[in-house]
Amino acid sequence: MIIWETVDFSSRNFESFDSTKLLSLRMYRLLLKFNLITTIHENTFDSIGDILIELDLQMNQLSHISSKWFNSKLNKLKILNLASNQLESFIDLDHIHLPCLQKLNLSWNQIEIFPYQIHQWKSLIKLDLSFNKLSSIPRYALMGLHNLTWLSLASNRNLT
Repeated sequence: MIIWETVDFSSRNFESFDSTKLLSLRMYRLLLKFNLITTIHENTFDSIGDILIELDLQMNQLSHISSKWFNSKLNKLKILNLASNQLESFIDLDHIHLPCLQKLNLSWNQIEIFPYQIHQWKSLIKLDLSFNKLSSIPRYALMGLHNLTWLSLASNRNLT
């Protein structure tokens, strides 16, 4: 079976995304940026989770993240880009197991409360929370993230 380096579904006007759109393709990088995605169906990434290292969902219409999208299948994911969506909260992140996640971009969303679940991703090196609506960072929010070398909280107007 062929494993593609990158599969680019950017700017396709997708409003939802499910495993049928993957067409049995296998890839290391999946680009879904500049769409209109509001929904990602359950188990969508199961067939590629064992090899996917980058998932780019920048510039969509996602308002939440669900553990049902990921389950425990994305064991190799290193880069997750969720910038420029409509994300507000992270209620259902406790069960998302991303042991290799190194770069997480959550910039340009509507996040008001710091996503405390981030501490579970111990491999995180780069975290971008710029241009959100954060007002505070809990004292121990980044505890245990010993690999974190880059953090942006720029332009969170109410941050004290």
